[in-house]
Amino acid sequence: MKNKQIANIMFFSRGISAPDLNPNNLDRYPCSKKQLELMENYDVPFTYMLDYNCITDPRYKEALSKFKNCEIGIWFEVVRSLTNKAGLEYKGRDGFEWDWHCQASFSVGYTLEQRKLLVDVYMQEFKNTFGKYPKIFSAWVLDAYTLNYIYEKYHIEASCMCRDQWGTDGITLWSGYFGQGFYPCKNNILCPAQTKENQIDVPVFRMLGSCPIYQYDAGLSIDDGPADWMGVVTLEPSYK
Repeated sequence: MKNKQIANIMFFSRGISAPDLNPNNLDRYPCSKKQLELMENYDVPFTYMLDYNCITDPRYKEALSKFKNCEIGIWFEVVRSLTNKAGLEYKGRDGFEWDWHCQASFSVGYTLEQRKLLVDVYMQEFKNTFGKYPKIFSAWVLDAYTLNYIYEKYHIEASCMCRDQWGTDGITLWSGYFGQGFYPCKNNILCPAQTKENQIDVPVFRMLGSCPIYQYDAGLSIDDGPADWMGVVTLEPSYK
């Protein structure tokens, strides 16, 4: 008997890019529009996760409203407009609405109380826009404390985060669980819980999937010396 295979197409959308990445094209909506045109053409179920700038941009709500098979969730990145709304100092660089450095755009750069406040503002804005809280809450980097707070207060059903990488995109996530979704430990989101009492009851999935053959020694040449940062070699079809 053949095992049942399940695949879910997931997108995340960032409303405004960083000037050092896309200096002539900060508005990311045209990219999202093209993605949604493809989904409309193929008519398959999918999940679409929005950052704070997307949630507050009426173009995204209008574009997503036509889909009956789209699950809408939150893509958690701390942007300047979010910290302004929360009354917090933004830790990104001057002139950056979104800054890809870890201390600026992810929960780990903020105190525990600030993390809860940022989540609450995000969730309320989502509910104001879509009429209900999301069931999916994800980020490239998310800590266990924040995930557990989101689960206990808002009862989300799933989350995803970045797969292993070393120094890429200003992020290092290493020695995490490799494989399918797992229920993380309350002390370490990368570690599966060992007891029910110490478990966050939200399955976490690692996005993209590191290539088990080529990723782990990428950029670590014995002959040439290590690269400044590790390249990204995932299981996505776009990678060699």
